[in-house]
Amino acid sequence: MSRYPVLMPRFDRDGSPGTVREWLVADGQVVAAGAGVVVVEGPKAVLELETWSAGRVERCLAAGESAAPQTVLAWITPGPEEVQ
Repeated sequence: MSRYPVLMPRFDRDGSPGTVREWLVADGQVVAAGAGVVVVEGPKAVLELETWSAGRVERCLAAGESAAPQTVLAWITPGPEEVQ
């Protein structure tokens, strides 16, 4: 079964890192496709990131941690109850 990443976005051309500001879901929580899962902050923007797939959230970084663009913040793993 595949799992899908939630990635830190690229905020600028320089590839400045972003910071996980707040998790909107608990680790291990099942979410629907399109649900907001994490708020990240860059040099000039604060964004709420959504998941493209329903499934169980597996966090990779804690609130307050910084990461480069394209770093995996969380994995979304579909389970039998989420697959249609």
